[in-house]
Amino acid sequence: MTPTEIETMARRQYNAVGDTFFSQAEIMDYIYKGQMEFCKHTFMLKKTYSTVTVADQKEYPLPANTMSIKRLELDGLRCTPISFAENDDMIVANDATTGGSTDFYYQWDGSFFFGTAPATSGLTIKIYSYSMPQAVENTSTIEIPGEYHLDLVTYVTYCMAAKDENPQAAGNYLKDWVTALRQARKLERRKLTGDEFKSVTVVS
Repeated sequence: MTPTEIETMARRQYNAVGDTFFSQAEIMDYIYKGQMEFCKHTFMLKKTYSTVTVADQKEYPLPANTMSIKRLELDGLRCTPISFAENDDMIVANDATTGGSTDFYYQWDGSFFFGTAPATSGLTIKIYSYSMPQAVENTSTIEIPGEYHLDLVTYVTYCMAAKDENPQAAGNYLKDWVTALRQARKLERRKLTGDEFKSVTVVS
């Protein structure tokens, strides 16, 4: 669905078609907030980014709107996340902080750092991330998966009823929205194991 389609459905559902009490810009903000709630509760928005190394540079900015790194690869090989303490131990052991390649990284304040700075420029850094959505306009693309778009309609109508000081309707929509969040958490967890063969390990 498009943001305009979500707006139209919500207005019809709340009997507010053509009602200037709810501006289009306001509805777009509600859609954005609904996507944000989904992403914070389920980590459902998954993105992949690529950049390249700069020789002897350890620090690189995280992609915009990144919540968490799921996987980071350098030149096609997976890098292992480590803590500050683990990185310190490696520096002491190796007595070096720059040059060469690295298999490790750590994060801090919107950046990630290789444990040892790559010596070569132009190596591909690939980041698989759980992300936050961008702000929504009527020409935007809804970023969360399509199976949750109708739930955004529920969130929008909840916000409309709350602004309208209609506690009964707002309460009903809020109840449906909370249920949608709960079901989304379960579904997203199932997706993570969708291609796995279920088995039981017996320990003797």
